[in-house]
Amino acid sequence: MTLRSALYARISKDLEHSGHGVDRQLKDCREYAQKHGYEVVEELQDNDISASGLKKRPSYLKLRQLMQDCAVDVVVVYSLDRLHRNMTKLQEYITLSLSTNVLIASVADGGEADLASASGRLRANIVGAVAAHEREKSQERIKRSNWT
Repeated sequence: MTLRSALYARISKDLEHSGHGVDRQLKDCREYAQKHGYEVVEELQDNDISASGLKKRPSYLKLRQLMQDCAVDVVVVYSLDRLHRNMTKLQEYITLSLSTNVLIASVADGGEADLASASGRLRANIVGAVAAHEREKSQERIKRSNWT
């Protein structure tokens, strides 16, 4: 059985609004999907939108809907932190993944992460915690620069 995949790319800041970053991510995701025999049913991107949880990400919301509708079997991302930089949102995604049996595969983070297994969830949570830490450190730097 061929797995139906949705490719998802996100870049927080694209000051030139060129889309080159998300284009590179999608190219890598396409190659990964082809290599693994996935049928690509949707390519989604949120360009110049943070994954901090403060802004709506239209393509991410569409991805969640595809999962809820059982329209995809696997989500392919360049890196797991392209999906979330907020631990609460990550836990919501894991819950959705478990309820819909949708796998996640990451080009840069070593392939499929089976969120139905304790090890897969641990891996996703570690990557998510590091991403959340990076986001929080960036916010601290911004606040500090505004004080001086």
